[in-house]
Amino acid sequence: MCKKPLLLHLKLNIINIIFQFLLTGTYSTSTCYSPQYLELGKTGTVNCVFQEGFFGIYWYNTTDYMDNDPIIHYNNIKVIGAGYESGEFDVHPNGSLIIRNVTLRHERIFTVAYIRTKQELSRISEIQLIVFVKPEINFPQINVCGNTSHSCFSQNNLPLQCYVREVRPNVTLKWVTRQLNGDADIQSEMDTTLGHVGYTTRASVKDVFQYSPLLLLLVCKASGPPMVLQTYESMILYQRRAVDLSHTALISKYAERNTMIELRCTDDIVGFVVWKKVNSVNKKESEILLYAVFIGEQYTKKYVDNVSLNPSGSLEVTSVNQEHEGIYICIFGDGLADGWITYDVKVTVSPTPGYPVVDGCNHQHYCVLEVKREGSLTCKVMGIRPQIQLRWKTFHDSDVDLISFANQQLIVKDNGETFDVSLTATYYVIDTSRDRLTIECKEREPGHTFHLTTKLDLIFTDFNPIEEVGPSAAPSKLGLIIPVIGVTIFLLIVVGIFTIKYISRKKKQHSKTIPESNDEVGLIKWLISLQIFTLGHTYISLNNHSAHIKMLQ
Repeated sequence: MCKKPLLLHLKLNIINIIFQFLLTGTYSTSTCYSPQYLELGKTGTVNCVFQEGFFGIYWYNTTDYMDNDPIIHYNNIKVIGAGYESGEFDVHPNGSLIIRNVTLRHERIFTVAYIRTKQELSRISEIQLIVFVKPEINFPQINVCGNTSHSCFSQNNLPLQCYVREVRPNVTLKWVTRQLNGDADIQSEMDTTLGHVGYTTRASVKDVFQYSPLLLLLVCKASGPPMVLQTYESMILYQRRAVDLSHTALISKYAERNTMIELRCTDDIVGFVVWKKVNSVNKKESEILLYAVFIGEQYTKKYVDNVSLNPSGSLEVTSVNQEHEGIYICIFGDGLADGWITYDVKVTVSPTPGYPVVDGCNHQHYCVLEVKREGSLTCKVMGIRPQIQLRWKTFHDSDVDLISFANQQLIVKDNGETFDVSLTATYYVIDTSRDRLTIECKEREPGHTFHLTTKLDLIFTDFNPIEEVGPSAAPSKLGLIIPVIGVTIFLLIVVGIFTIKYISRKKKQHSKTIPESNDEVGLIKWLISLQIFTLGHTYISLNNHSAHIKMLQ
């Protein structure tokens, strides 16, 4: 305990410095800042800055330092005082007060008197000490987000509640919607309850989607001492409903296995994006891959490996494989408007070799096969993804009527990530005048990258050419027509002569009835019949000759 003469001298000096301050206004309390915060149950220091070489520092746990003894006194050499002797207090070599175990009763105003010399009191400072208690969760909790992160994504259409439990001093909470052009307050209800040593504060909000049709970024903001919480804002990216894929156009996107694929979200400036992948079994459900917030301090949270987000909001999937196939959705917004885009991602694997293999071609991209005009052909594509269809066709479209393909049998073997595809077809060559024909086995309806085809020339081993028939082998039309015409003219002359004689005889006997000679009449009829028979036989012979010539050609 300080000696009475020293305390009396100290009090006189304090009175004197106060009187000087009232007269001149030169007294300064800038050596200590106030308020100061110390954590409950820990060793804490009430910090002040003093010039070196001081005569003494006196600490009081009250503002009434005139009528109370100091709890501790430090004269730059030794420490004395009731507080020091009890072990409750100590003094740092720079003069700051040390509280060995902070309790709630230390939440008060402390006074420190700094004596520069024995005759001069330099400063008196008052420090408001506030005892704080950190909550177990050091950020505002949101009821649908759990207690492991200050940010989350949710589709649960539930009333939102934000809270901080067992904190001291108390904090205030409020809800806002975060937009590109700033925060907008939301009407919320807050209540506070006092526990054993700390306060619990809650803020609730309902019907938040009056501000957005689909996607909304909600932030719970806490206000309080800077050391109480590690993070003073928690946020939830809230989706009101699922995207209706039945009215959404899908963009096909192909990626070679073990390569990287980039899916672009939007070219607009947005405040936040969400990337999802639709469930392959239940198309109405989807899993979240990641989400990102670009307003203020940027934040990204991902839920699966092998995905990342570039600065523009595009999704990057590294080393794609079969499990990455499916429908991807990007939902984006700025707090006032939103939109989405969907992709149908397919993983491709190039076949080995990179063309259809035809049986009998020894793995060649082009080959020549000696075949008969009727038979079967088989081509295969091995180790390909996605599954494709094959077909046989003529290489030149103008040859499509020269050969017929039938009974085309497609066999597909599933290897897990890849497929082996085989096509067998029977063929029949319609045109018998050709000794060779170019055909191909190719991918039916070529897709994105493959365009698979193998060309081959068929050489027909059963080709039997028919020699052309010349004048010595087959009579010409002219050779038949000339004799026929001669015979016809001869018969016409004979018939004409007999006709003239018959008419002349009729004129001489016009006055008599002379019976006609039966021999003459019969001869005329016979000549006419012979002429008709000769003309008919000539016509039939000419038709048969024409047909024979066509067959030989």
